[in-house]
Amino acid sequence: MQEVVASAIAGKMKASMIPSGSNESRTRRPINLKAHEAYLRGIDESHFHAEMSNHQGMEAATEEHRRRAVAYYEEAIREDSKYAPAYVALAGESPTPERAETYARNAMEADDSLPDAHLIMGAIRLVRDRNWQDSEKEILRALELNPNSAAAHNEHGFFLDAVGKLDEGLKEFQRAQELDPAGDHLGATSYVRREFDQVIESGRMDLANCPARFSSDCAIVHKLLMVAYAREGKRKESVEEFRAALVSMGYEALADDLRRGYAEGGYEVALRAWLKGVKKQPEFPFKWVETYVYTELHDYDQAFAQLPNLPPDWLNTAYSDAAEGFYGDVRIGPTLVTLRIDPMWDPLHSDPRFDELVRKVGFPQ
Repeated sequence: MQEVVASAIAGKMKASMIPSGSNESRTRRPINLKAHEAYLRGIDESHFHAEMSNHQGMEAATEEHRRRAVAYYEEAIREDSKYAPAYVALAGESPTPERAETYARNAMEADDSLPDAHLIMGAIRLVRDRNWQDSEKEILRALELNPNSAAAHNEHGFFLDAVGKLDEGLKEFQRAQELDPAGDHLGATSYVRREFDQVIESGRMDLANCPARFSSDCAIVHKLLMVAYAREGKRKESVEEFRAALVSMGYEALADDLRRGYAEGGYEVALRAWLKGVKKQPEFPFKWVETYVYTELHDYDQAFAQLPNLPPDWLNTAYSDAAEGFYGDVRIGPTLVTLRIDPMWDPLHSDPRFDELVRKVGFPQ
């Protein structure tokens, strides 16, 4: 669910960004081969950047791949200032939503028929601005330009889920899966629908192909399982998935804090041990995890103090470092637009402060 927004923004779906198929220009401009070659080299570097991002100890290598990608995209634009796919890709490597929006606009000025440019703008309007009307307008424009774009159907499904239209959202995810059988467009549908048995079954199958560490995709699965087990009351299993997610991202010390805490006193002791450990690692990027832990500990005052700071509100400070990439956390963590549907926050629903926050977010009626 969350991954589609980041994919549209961060340019992580390599195939969809090559100027053919879903990204093919309807203006049929002649392709500048030098620009195109530089762009494809940039896509390769972006792929490595996406695979390595958010992993502890990999920051230097991640930044180097990002720097190379940006250099190739800029080279493509020097060769052809109207080469719209390069602007789309630069939006994906931008450290701020403002810069990403500028590049997306440049892409649309160069070629308004490029679906991915509209998808990026739709994602920005949704996740950063919470401008529901303009967001759906851009997403529907992308679908109009290419009705067979799995990415566009996926992003529309995310939008519909976010506004609470789960049945309509499911249809869009199913259509995306039909168009892209090799992708995983249905992975989070059971999660937001509280079908936790299915989440656990499919999650265990997905993890069978996961490496031991340094995998964002595997960390996403562990995160879904962590919450699913917690909501099912299976606290030991939830802690195990929490630990596995941390290991997948390279945070073994924090994973050890959980292990020792659980051995000493069970679930709550484990979570408090993790909180103590994370205070010693101010560089830990996933601030939403603290909010989740406070929620699990029933420390709702702390949870509600942090909830308004979910992405994107703190992106301009916590994610100002270009090495993180634009909306880097969205692939793995919650945002304010998923506030109502993410089971992570279910324990907070009975608190009047939750309804007040929902009103402030401005969900459409």
